[in-house]
Amino acid sequence: MRGLGSAVVVKRSRVLLRVGLMLTTALGAAYPRLPAWAQSPGPSLAQAGQRSFDIPAQPLNEALVEFGRQAGMSASADTILTQNQRSAPVKGIMSWQQALTAMLSGTGLTYRLNGSIVTVQKLPVAGTGALELGPVRVEGRPSNPTLTEGTGAYIPRAVTVGAGTPTPIREIPQTVNVITQQQIQEQNLVSLPDVLQQTPGVTVLNPSSNNFTFYSRGFQLTTAQQDGVPLEYTNNQTYAPLDMAMYDHVEVLRGPSGLFTGAGQPSGTVNLVRKRPQNQFTMTGEASVGSYNFYRGMVDVGGPVNSSGTIRGRVVASVQDNNYFYDVAHNRNSLIYGTMEADITPDTLLRFGMSYQRNDSIPFVGLPAYTNGQTLNVPRSSAAGAVSWGSRPNETLNPFIELTHHLDNGWNLRLAGTYFHSTTNWTRTAASTGVNPNTNTISSILATYTFYGEDQFSIDSSASGPISLFGRTHEVIVGFNWRNELYSYWPGASVAIPGPFNVYAPMYNVPQPSTLPPRANTVTNTTQYGLYLSGKFSVADPLRLILGGRLNWYTASSQQMYPTVQSPLLFGDAAKFTPYAALVYDVTKNISAYVSYTSIYQPQSYLTYSGTLLNPVTGVQYEAGLKGSFFGGQLDGSLAFFLINQRNTAQADILHPGYYLPSGGEIESKGVDAQLTGRLLPGWNLTAGYTYNPTTYVQDATYQGQPYSTFTPQHMFKLWTDYEFQEGPLRKWSIGGGVFAVSTFSSSNIYQHGYATLNARIGYNINEHLEAALNLNNITDTVYYQTVTSPLYNNMYGAPFNAMFTLRARL
Repeated sequence: MRGLGSAVVVKRSRVLLRVGLMLTTALGAAYPRLPAWAQSPGPSLAQAGQRSFDIPAQPLNEALVEFGRQAGMSASADTILTQNQRSAPVKGIMSWQQALTAMLSGTGLTYRLNGSIVTVQKLPVAGTGALELGPVRVEGRPSNPTLTEGTGAYIPRAVTVGAGTPTPIREIPQTVNVITQQQIQEQNLVSLPDVLQQTPGVTVLNPSSNNFTFYSRGFQLTTAQQDGVPLEYTNNQTYAPLDMAMYDHVEVLRGPSGLFTGAGQPSGTVNLVRKRPQNQFTMTGEASVGSYNFYRGMVDVGGPVNSSGTIRGRVVASVQDNNYFYDVAHNRNSLIYGTMEADITPDTLLRFGMSYQRNDSIPFVGLPAYTNGQTLNVPRSSAAGAVSWGSRPNETLNPFIELTHHLDNGWNLRLAGTYFHSTTNWTRTAASTGVNPNTNTISSILATYTFYGEDQFSIDSSASGPISLFGRTHEVIVGFNWRNELYSYWPGASVAIPGPFNVYAPMYNVPQPSTLPPRANTVTNTTQYGLYLSGKFSVADPLRLILGGRLNWYTASSQQMYPTVQSPLLFGDAAKFTPYAALVYDVTKNISAYVSYTSIYQPQSYLTYSGTLLNPVTGVQYEAGLKGSFFGGQLDGSLAFFLINQRNTAQADILHPGYYLPSGGEIESKGVDAQLTGRLLPGWNLTAGYTYNPTTYVQDATYQGQPYSTFTPQHMFKLWTDYEFQEGPLRKWSIGGGVFAVSTFSSSNIYQHGYATLNARIGYNINEHLEAALNLNNITDTVYYQTVTSPLYNNMYGAPFNAMFTLRARL
């Protein structure tokens, strides 16, 4: 059932089964998997457009690899057909059909196109015995090169994050990670926090159940994208964890991403890529049961709606019900996602859909700590400070629409929009003080009700394609995006429930206060829009210059509406230009070196004591590194060195609490990112990443010279690998394992020393339609705090040893 792990497959038999056939029929599972030898992660599927080709005469199998790379397509061939064959040279600007026809001239071979996969085959023989050129068959719409479903791979052929158009990771001069559908399934990553916990260089803070914040390079990840359309992800308490059942994969760009997303933190951006309708009918299902009464089910159905296949649809539904390893808290989640695609013309595609997610939970906001800064040594099952009548219902509605058109000259036009609506009602309790170390008690607990509401509208439009200049072909993207966010925040007044309460004794059933009154209401309305332009210029055969910039407008208002209506606080900036520049040099056929310069820009709403607004945060990131693509694009590696200088950061005015100094501070984040991802051998996938990232207050009135992001570890190592036996008595079995290791981190002088956890997996293909897997997490039962925050709350143990059993079926 699991994919072959590449788009190009050589099979040592006289019958070549297409990858799609192997994934969707019983025949595919009946053949053993053999090494994939070429994958072509080109920047786009320019099926009808002109591209620049330069493929010297060489052994045909190697020429097909190079053709796939330059055309942005995938080519496959029986090794018997290509053995001892040499290609004809190809050079110039032409369509991919012209290039491939010229390359195969004199070989007695032709080709057939199915989706985005080109299959090389023999020319038909006429009755006279002469070779006769048969018609080239085109079957189905070209597939999206970024999608990973069914490939079995840990890396996609291309990503859009950081580039705006499908581009190989190797050609993006910043650090990029992808968690593909294969890894999502192997590790049972059912929510976005699960995915980012496995992403190299990303820190996941879990201050309470169903509430997460994410950090990269020391700064909070506040910018997200859905299929490349930007969204804000600042108000994390508004959302329940996004369910991964509707997503194909997740792309993470680390470092500033303002070129395509606008103002934001220098942390990066997360692009969630939705599943899309398939060209053939498919039906899959999952059922999982695990520790702490974890139950989950998912059904996914899609395919052509009409006989010609020009209209396709897909529906995904999931339900989940689980307790936690700590007491009281509970979670119930449901998702429904539907999407349609329509080929309005052969070159015009309309896509639309909607998702609705409902989450109901009894929350736990984490343990308190001792007043001396020591963490509690209570059992991990303790939920001290929580009550059984707490609740956190959340609803998220997310419709979207996208229109794309492909021009004959290789240019692509795109217009996409999305609406994101989320509401959360949160009733919770927490300790009012730190724990007395002599008595193990807190004096009281505080009950609070809070409402969060958010509406976001986003539009992104772009035109991208090749241009010819000075005898070379270059790639350009120009676009415009706009988004508006309306955020309503109703924090409640805290109601004390008197104690004392001993943290070693349950307090879950204390009476609920008769009323939980509101305390304030603030409404924030933020709008930003901008024009962006980026060009990838071929300076010489091994050298590419990338230049870009964004002209951005940002306006925001924040107004208190309760208990009194106050005048709105207005802030923003107009026509702010942020540049971007990079050089990429192909050291060898497989390795590229790059340097990049990325600017930082973020308006601020902080006031000085005199009543003036602080100037926007600015800064730069410098990144230099090496990227490699090996084994025909099946294995990617990278090594990056980065330096971030964030200037004009807010400095607290000690003499006037609540206000900030007119002069800004400076924060420095630097470090190293090293990673290796992909297929090492047939059946053996691996992803590993190491990050070293110290952060410092370079200039600050209070913290100068001290670490900035103490809650993100300086050292982080993440590894996951899985091996599927290819032959012999274990042929249907697979085994996997992983390591998660971090160094010491802290917050508010509460420390968690470095720790490591080990995970494992064993899978079995029962038949061509059914697969079973058992995942074991924290198999050494390491005791640690995943998150430490304050003496009052938000200190969360990491999960003890736990297990999950999953059945996956595919028709």
